[in-house]
Amino acid sequence: MFVNRSLASSSTLSSLVKESRQASLELQRNSGQQSKQRNDLQKSKVSLSQQARIELAKDLSYATSLQLYRKKAASKSPSILIKESVRKDISQKLRRNTKRMLSQSIVLPGLTPSTRKPKNAIHQDATISHQNLHNISSSEQFGQISANKVEVEKVAPLQEKKIARLRDGLSRVLFDPGVHSLRDPRTGNWNFDASLHDIPHPKNFAFHRCSLYVTPSQDKNLLELAQRHKCSFYGSTSTVGKALSQIYFALSGGRGVDTTSFSQVFSTERSDFTRGAALPAMVTLSKKSELCYSIDNDKTYDTDNILSDFGHVLEKMLTSSSQEFKRFLLSSPEDTIPEGERQSTEAYYYKKVGSLLMRSQLDCYHPGLPGTGVFDIKTRACFPIRYDRANYLANSVYDVWKDKGYTGSYEREYYDLLRAAMLKYSFQARIGEMDGIFLAYHNTSRIYGFQYVPLTEMDQSLFGSSEVAEVVFKFVVSIFEILLDSCVTAFPGMDVKALIRHTPTIHRHSVTAYVQPRTWDESQGSCPVQAVTIIMENYVNDQLMDSPMMTYMSADESNWISDWIIKYTIQKSDMDGDSQAQIRKILNEHLQSLIAMATLYVPEGQSVESMSKMYQERQGAIEAGIHPANFETLPKQSSPSSLGKNTAEHDDFEPYSDSSKNVENTGAMVIQWKQPSRHTLRLRREAKASGQAYEKRKSTWKWLLRKTSLNILNLASKFICPALDSLKKYCNYGTYLRA
Repeated sequence: MFVNRSLASSSTLSSLVKESRQASLELQRNSGQQSKQRNDLQKSKVSLSQQARIELAKDLSYATSLQLYRKKAASKSPSILIKESVRKDISQKLRRNTKRMLSQSIVLPGLTPSTRKPKNAIHQDATISHQNLHNISSSEQFGQISANKVEVEKVAPLQEKKIARLRDGLSRVLFDPGVHSLRDPRTGNWNFDASLHDIPHPKNFAFHRCSLYVTPSQDKNLLELAQRHKCSFYGSTSTVGKALSQIYFALSGGRGVDTTSFSQVFSTERSDFTRGAALPAMVTLSKKSELCYSIDNDKTYDTDNILSDFGHVLEKMLTSSSQEFKRFLLSSPEDTIPEGERQSTEAYYYKKVGSLLMRSQLDCYHPGLPGTGVFDIKTRACFPIRYDRANYLANSVYDVWKDKGYTGSYEREYYDLLRAAMLKYSFQARIGEMDGIFLAYHNTSRIYGFQYVPLTEMDQSLFGSSEVAEVVFKFVVSIFEILLDSCVTAFPGMDVKALIRHTPTIHRHSVTAYVQPRTWDESQGSCPVQAVTIIMENYVNDQLMDSPMMTYMSADESNWISDWIIKYTIQKSDMDGDSQAQIRKILNEHLQSLIAMATLYVPEGQSVESMSKMYQERQGAIEAGIHPANFETLPKQSSPSSLGKNTAEHDDFEPYSDSSKNVENTGAMVIQWKQPSRHTLRLRREAKASGQAYEKRKSTWKWLLRKTSLNILNLASKFICPALDSLKKYCNYGTYLRA
C-alpha cells in the first residue's frame, strides 16, 4: 500500500482530514490502475487462448481439406466446376463451424491439466438436444475408484472340462508372428492341410449335434457360483462385452486406435471406432434370488447373421480332424454323435471383480503358450461380405492374397478388425485369462490364411501398453458394476432391460443407461423409463486430466498409473411426466441406430418382392423347428452383372432409403430391404474383378500341378503298378492333371 509521507508533518486536524482524503483518492486511483492492469493481463491471456483455438481450427480445416484431396486424387474421379454461389455458401458454413468449435473447450495432450469443476464441464460439453437431460436430473451420488483397490479374483469351476486343441499343423501359427496363407498365392503350394480350404455351407451343417450355448440366465452352475461367492450380478463375455466397450468410450473420451504400424496407404484413414462398434449395448437383468441378477443380451433388436453361422462351422472345423468334422455334417448318419456328447457343456473360466461374476468360454488350448495356454478362435470374413452380407454368395469370389495394400490384403482386413471388433476381443480375452486370439480369414467359400494376435499386441494398439490395459479393465468393470446396481434400484424387485451407451452429447466422459421394466402392462399407461448417467473424471496426482491415456501414452507408465483414480457422479432423471417424455424421446433416438442396422441390400438377381417372399417362407420353416442356417436362404440367382473397377472409398454403413420395404424377422426386429447403392454396386464389381484376378493367377499353377501329378505317377509306376506307364505317357503329351 502507498502512503504519502507529508501526513507526518501536518499539525492541525483540518489538514489531517484534508490529507487523509487526498490519500484515499490516491489509493483509489492506484487500486484502479492495478485492476486495469489485471484486466489487461487477463484479456491478453484470453486473446492468446482465443488465437490458439483459431489456429487449431484452421489447422483442422486444412488437414481435412488435404485428406479429402488425397482421397479424391486416389479415386481418380473427374474434377467439376463449382458455382460462385455454392463456394460462398461453403465459406459461410465453414465460418459457422469454426465459430462453434471456438465456443467449445479444446484440451490438447501435454498441456497443463484442466481445473474446471465437474458441473461447469457438463454444461460446456452439453448440446441443445440433450441439455434437458441434465436439467431433469435431481438426484446425484459421488464416489471414486482407485485401480489398486479393485480386487480381481479367479473363481474355480464346479467341474473341470476338456479344452479343444487346434487341428494338426495349425499350432505353428501360434509361435510365428504374421499372416500364414493356407496356400501360397504365387505357386499354389499347400502350406496347411488342403481339407481346410473349402468351407461347408451352414445349411449342410448339423448345428443340433453341437453343444448348445447356455445363456447366463439358464446356467445353473453359474448361478450357484454367484451365490457361493456372494455376487450381485453374473454374466458372460458375450453379454457384458458391448457394455464394457461403451464405458471405455466414455472413460477415454472417445480415444481411437493406434494405426501407426500400418503402411503409408492407411496414413490418412480414420483411426476411430466404426459405427458398428459404437452401437449401444442392450441387456436384460433378471432377478434370480433376493440379491442376485443374471445379465443376458436383449435380442429384441437382433437380426440373424449368416456370418455367425459360418463362424460356428469354422470353429468346429479348426478344432477337429477331417474325419471327425464330417460327423457334424448332415450327410453323416444321425447316430454318429451320441446324445451324451451333444448334451455336454463347454469349458469355462470364471473371474470375479467386486460383486460381478463373469464367465468366459475357453475355445482352444496349447501347452506351449504362456500363462494358462488358452486362446480364443475368431473368424473374419472379407470386407465386401461384411458390408453386403446378403450378397455373400456372389461376393465369395473376392480374394485376399497380399500382405500390404488398401484392397485384397491382410493388412486391410486387420485394419477393419482393429476398428470394429478388437476392443471387444481384448475384453473377452482378459476376462478369460487368454494369451491371445487365433484369426482365420475367409470369404465364406474358402479360407485365405491364419494369424495369431497376442493380447499384448492388442493392448499396444488399443491402450498403449498392457499396464494401462490392466488398469483400464479394472476401471471399466467397476463402473459397469456401479451402473448395474443403479439400474436395478431404478425399479426395485423387477426384471429390467437397459440400453447402455456412451453419451458425449451430455458429457465427453459420460455413459448413460436407459432403464425400463422388462415386462409392462400397457393398461397402466406408457412403460416408465429412467436415465442413469455416470460422469467420470480422470485424476492423476490430484489433478484433473482430460485423458491420461492420450497425454501419457508415450511416457513411462510407472510414473502415473499408480496415481490414476476415477471420480464419478451418478445422476438419475426424475419420474414426472415431462421428464419421462423427454427421456423416452432420447431413448427412441438411440434405438434408431439399432433399427438402421437391420438394413440389407437386395442380392444380385433378386428384388425386394422376392426377398420378402423368401423371408416369409423362412419364417415358417423356423417356426417348424428348422435351424435358420439350414434353410435355403436364396432362390437361384440370375447371371452376375458386368464387371468394373472400384477405386472408391467405403464407409462403415449407409442409411437406408425411404424406398425400403419392411419384412418381419424371427424376433421383433424388422429387416429393411432396399436396392443396392452405387457404392454397394462398386463393391460387388470389385469382388468380381478380384475373383477374375484369382482365377488368372490360379491358371499359372497348372504346370506345377502337372509336374506334381507326374511325380506321383512315376512313383506309382515304379513301385505299384507298371500298367500306369501308358497313363504317364498320355500326360506327357500335354494333358494337364488338376489337383
